[in-house]
Amino acid sequence: MAFDPLGIVRALMRRLDLRVSTDLGPLHLLRDVPGVPDHQQLERERVEVDGIAFEIPTIDALRTMKREAGRDKDRVDLAELEALHGDG
Repeated sequence: MAFDPLGIVRALMRRLDLRVSTDLGPLHLLRDVPGVPDHQQLERERVEVDGIAFEIPTIDALRTMKREAGRDKDRVDLAELEALHGDG
């Protein structure tokens, strides 16, 4: 199936989370997480993948979101981020 960013956005508007399979691995998108600012308020950076530009949270913003979500898997992710990028 071809990558369909608009289809993903439409699906995410109907639900709070969405899991998407990509060539690089699974992607879990969350629409609302208590304590995490909306996309417009997040510190973000621009990246391009296969000619499509995206704005994504910076590593520091991602760490903040992971801390606020506070799930076991977020704590694992935080440890991995620290191993890859330092303790920020």
